[in-house]
Amino acid sequence: MAHALLRNPGSGERGRPHHRLNSGWLRRTFGIDAQYNLVEIATNKSVLTGSTFSRVSYDMPGSYQRFARSRAYRDAEDRASDEIAENINLRLAAFFTAGT
Repeated sequence: MAHALLRNPGSGERGRPHHRLNSGWLRRTFGIDAQYNLVEIATNKSVLTGSTFSRVSYDMPGSYQRFARSRAYRDAEDRASDEIAENINLRLAAFFTAGT
């Protein structure tokens, strides 16, 4: 649960916290590990193998916001999947650019 301490009591002076705000949101992490293998069709030979991963964080709202929780998780999945796809695309581009 996230907490914020409010230090300004409103009189312009700073001092000890007078209030604490509980937001009810939790920070979570979602991860994907992926392995890939590029196979040359003519020879059925593996020419490139590798693995990649993605870790993304997302905020989990309070327990009463069921649909927001579901949407936050789905958005994290989408961001992690996009990152995995980008990593593999970059490695394939490097492979084909090098001409090996």
